[in-house]
Amino acid sequence: ARIAAARAGGLEALADATLERWFPEPFRSGGTAALMRRMLTRTPLEGWAGCAAAIAGSDFYTPTSGLRLPVIGIAGDRDGSTPPDLVRETVELVPGGRMQLIRGAGHLPCIDAPAAYAETLGGFLREVGHL
Repeated sequence: ARIAAARAGGLEALADATLERWFPEPFRSGGTAALMRRMLTRTPLEGWAGCAAAIAGSDFYTPTSGLRLPVIGIAGDRDGSTPPDLVRETVELVPGGRMQLIRGAGHLPCIDAPAAYAETLGGFLREVGHL
């Protein structure tokens, strides 16, 4: 439905709803959210539609269940695009995989909660010996 809406009205037609799913308030009222909106609306429609179609048609469970390397799923508790329960369910497919929830963050915690995201990812990388 989003692909059809984008084709009919451009990415501008989806921008506000997308930002609502991706970012919590008060982040959406700040300058960085405006930059994200601008980035989204300037994305070439065919590229965006191709990515959307690829995600919609992908089986993430089968390849994820075959992973045997250390895995962390980082999710924002206010993510309206990929809910934390879905991230947790996916991470649990990997033996030893773990989930870290970042409170107050949305779909892109590296943008709306960068310090917490960096601490979480850095801690994981140190733990597994890659930092």
